[in-house]
Amino acid sequence: MPYASTLRVKSEEGSSSPGHGAGIGAGAPRPGRLSAWAWYLTGGLALIALAMTGLLGSFESTAVFVVGICTLVALVASIRIHRPALTWPWWAIAASMAFFLVGGALRVDLHTLGNITPSRSLVPDLLSLPGYALGAAGLLGFSRARDRGRQRHFGVILDAVIAALAILAVAWVYVIDPVLFQYHTPLPIRLVLTCYPAMSIFLVVVTVRIAFSPEQNRVPAYWFLLVAMTCMFVGDTLYMFADTDLINVPGRLLDLPYALAFMATGTMALHPSMRALTEPAGHRPQASSPGRVVLVAIALLVPAFITLRHPSNSLQDRVALFTIIILLTMTAVVRIIQALHIAERSEANLAYQAMHDSLTGLPNRRMMQQHLTNVLEQASVDDTHVALLFLDLDRFKLVNDTLGHSHGDELLVAVASRLNDHVRPSDLVTRIGGDEFMIVLGQVVSVSQALDLANRLRFSLRAPFTVNGMEFYVSASIGLAFASGDDPNANAEVLVRDADTAMYQAKDAGRDAVAVFDESMRTKVSERVELEHDLRRAVELRQLHLVYQPIVRIPHGPIEGVEALVRWAHPTLGIIPPVKFIPLAEESGLIMGIGEWVLEEALRQLAAWRHQTTGFENLYVAVNLSGAQLHDEHLVQRVGQALAHHGIEGNALCLELTESVVMDKPLEAAAVLTELRSIDVRLAIDDFGTEYSSLAYLKRFPVTSLKIDRSFVDTLEDEDSSDATLIAAVVAMAHALGITTIAEGVETTSQAHRLMDLGCDALQGFLYSRPVRAEGLPYVVNSMWKQAEDVLEGSVL
Repeated sequence: MPYASTLRVKSEEGSSSPGHGAGIGAGAPRPGRLSAWAWYLTGGLALIALAMTGLLGSFESTAVFVVGICTLVALVASIRIHRPALTWPWWAIAASMAFFLVGGALRVDLHTLGNITPSRSLVPDLLSLPGYALGAAGLLGFSRARDRGRQRHFGVILDAVIAALAILAVAWVYVIDPVLFQYHTPLPIRLVLTCYPAMSIFLVVVTVRIAFSPEQNRVPAYWFLLVAMTCMFVGDTLYMFADTDLINVPGRLLDLPYALAFMATGTMALHPSMRALTEPAGHRPQASSPGRVVLVAIALLVPAFITLRHPSNSLQDRVALFTIIILLTMTAVVRIIQALHIAERSEANLAYQAMHDSLTGLPNRRMMQQHLTNVLEQASVDDTHVALLFLDLDRFKLVNDTLGHSHGDELLVAVASRLNDHVRPSDLVTRIGGDEFMIVLGQVVSVSQALDLANRLRFSLRAPFTVNGMEFYVSASIGLAFASGDDPNANAEVLVRDADTAMYQAKDAGRDAVAVFDESMRTKVSERVELEHDLRRAVELRQLHLVYQPIVRIPHGPIEGVEALVRWAHPTLGIIPPVKFIPLAEESGLIMGIGEWVLEEALRQLAAWRHQTTGFENLYVAVNLSGAQLHDEHLVQRVGQALAHHGIEGNALCLELTESVVMDKPLEAAAVLTELRSIDVRLAIDDFGTEYSSLAYLKRFPVTSLKIDRSFVDTLEDEDSSDATLIAAVVAMAHALGITTIAEGVETTSQAHRLMDLGCDALQGFLYSRPVRAEGLPYVVNSMWKQAEDVLEGSVL
């Protein structure tokens, strides 16, 4: 691409001779004194160039030459200051600038512009054309750096060569050959003139492919680079037309595109985004773009169109045109072959990704199902057996919640690797999502063999895993489903369902276990599904109701509060105890709706008692709170609204929580409990002593009561019971913290006497009353007066 007049000296006709130029590059300057110095230097030289332009009265070659020198200085300074990751492409571009400047100077000195006779010197062209080669090398260096390790720059080269040959053919047929043939211009000169726009379009295409790659962030350096290359192509095209005398372009306009190309290149080199040009880009799958398809199609049409359109001239012309057409066709064919190869490879990659887990590289659920189906079909032919293991890591969520998902992902990769190391070559380890794996065991002899293989995998996980210098201990619950090859009902879907069911049985058995599926499990699952279905409509159909158990204050009794307990009157199964349907409600998410209903119903009934029953004016009601409710961000608002709706003060409501619920997320729990205490709601820790059993954490939570679990009360009738000592210690420490104590499960008078002696504040149990419906509570309370007096008298005696 000859820049029309890199150097210009006024000739008799007032024209000037063209040079070639155009630097390329992009830079990312670091802020600092050296960067500022480079800007000042370039700006100063640009002012000199403008001053000289004013003195000459036109945009003359001297000004362009000075701008080119400024650009060369900016390139060299930018390389030294910013130190890009890869420097050789920048040095290649700087060298191309030097060749353009020298070639332009010789072109002016030898007056080659407009000289299409055999006397024209080719020395300037022989210096300028290597500048294009160096510029192309620099640009391809950028492309290779951005696609490091993927070598996709070969496609960039092919696209640029196709465009260059197409421009070369069109310029030869429609500009160079028709115009210069009549002047008997030598073939070398015609080829040189045609090469300039072809070389510049090569650089433009390479730049476009780099700048508009889907993997690139289009930083300003790319835009400056594209402007520079485009200006060069415009200048080279104008130069070709002016050199063949097809147009008469003033010298200042002929120089303008090259001056702009120099300025854009220098600005690019000094811009802070310069370093991005030699840094690796992100990876995205290659795909054939519509623009590339159009480019190849045009390239294939050009030879046919030219063959029909171009008249026969000399043998040299025919040979030259034939060579161009052959090269263009061959390049287009190679590009099509490469595009097909890329499409095939992309299709293979997509197929692999569709069948494999992106994190561990293991086959995924889809591939597992296909493989399991094939193994079952083969087993029916060979009359062998198939087993499927469903493996779920125990408490894996704690790793993600405490250490973050990055540690969890690395641990999953390590688990996958270890599982692969401990299976037979015929077995297939797959990851189906989260912390769940499935292993297809083919050619197993019996259930016992499959069970041995499952336990071998379970034991292999017991050795610690080291991730980022930290040790992790992992256990797994495994469900095993077994099928015979002659079983007509065996299929992949059934085996997966059965293995999943068995895995949950292993978890229910205490985790770190293997459970083998049997038909009874399927029955239990069916019953569970039906029960969940019925539970979803239980509130709507008014099948739930509350029963109330009194809480007796000692020693003066008789009753200070009641605990509200939910019951389910199933239309066909009868009364279903909470222990059976509450866990199901928690797992299915139904507990939120049930919990809201319990709270509303308990407060409604309390308000009714207070208005209708004598002696119930100071009664409070205790309601159990689930973990899901505790972590509901609207809990405090809901409780406050319910109290206000029924006209009940906060102190008349006690919310009971188990230790595990409070300690699941202690910081969040402490904040919520503090808000509840701010509206005067009582808070009780239920079943105290069965889990964490630590009074230390009680200081962190604003609880008002401890409910001592019935397991400690059962043994109090024995004089030497160690539980009595434990209860005494709990009571003493609770009182020291200002917390009252309530003993649950009191069934005998002797237990009540002993608890009174140990200092308990209140009692609850069958001794006083079983849980009763709301309408029966007043009668129960009346009968309790005498019972409370008997307990008090027995304690005094």
